Amino acid sequence: MTSTTLSTYTTGGITLTATGAYGSPFTITQTGTIFEATTPDGIVSSLAGAYLLNQGSIFSRPAGHVGNSVYFLAGGTFVNQGVAGGGNIAGARIENAPGTVLNTGTILGGVGIGLSDGGYVANTGTAAAIIGDAEAIAANGTLTLVNQGLISSTQLFSIDFESGTLENTGIIIGGPIDSNAQVADSTTIANAGSILTSIYFEAGGTLINTGTISGYGAAGVYMGHGGNLLEAGQGAVFHGTILAAGTANTLELSGAGALAGLGTSVTGFQTLAFDPGAAWTLSGTTAGLATGQTITGFGGGEYGARGSLQAYDTNTGKLL
Repeated sequence: MTSTTLSTYTTGGITLTATGAYGSPFTITQTGTIFEATTPDGIVSSLAGAYLLNQGSIFSRPAGHVGNSVYFLAGGTFVNQGVAGGGNIAGARIENAPGTVLNTGTILGGVGIGLSDGGYVANTGTAAAIIGDAEAIAANGTLTLVNQGLISSTQLFSIDFESGTLENTGIIIGGPIDSNAQVADSTTIANAGSILTSIYFEAGGTLINTGTISGYGAAGVYMGHGGNLLEAGQGAVFHGTILAAGTANTLELSGAGALAGLGTSVTGFQTLAFDPGAAWTLSGTTAGLATGQTITGFGGGEYGARGSLQAYDTNTGKLL
């Protein structure tokens, strides 16, 4: 008879199959615990689109600590309301098809969540945590990530994904070694929380910030290849340098705020765009403010935009 529920303590790993002892969808209740100390994985399945709901605890601690708490080899969905703590591979690992991870509990591992074919991750609620020794979340392919809780790495990247979207209202913390939320291709990050690590767009993207971005060391934001959009809204705070590479880069400002360092710590933007009603104080050098940049939304003829622009020579103090 195939079981679809675990409500007791077991010291052996569980394999979900179509006809074996354990099937999918599978639920580990609040009183259920898997403590795997012999084979690599706490719970594993090769079923296409396997489904696991964990309300209890899953631990994979075999000899050498090489293992996954949850390992799906053909895509699937992992809903975690409890604790999933792995060895040095992953807390949750989904391969060979897009994966879905819905977390309101705690997921721990060498990599917190690993997705070989992208997918969807929601870290929901302020108590939710995804923590990795090397990387908190690592994904090939396209990833959609929504974070309201804590995403943290202790060594390398907090988030490492090829393309997709990140919506953050929580906290993202990178480790002390080459710490960044590394993204590439056509990627969008919308931050209304705290990103306490550098952000690196390998091949360009869009960054919308109404929260705090505090880079590791001096680096704050790097946007590669050109065609980038950085939108700073009301409440936006940046610590660290902001560099846009290539051409056709736009710095768009909405709401009210202040941004210093144009031409020194903020470089590479060919267009400054003020949204209707925007009220920003900008300061910088001639390189950032008076070397042919296109400024839109700043003239009296444009609806909702009023103001003046003053640029000074940093050597003489002369108003340009």
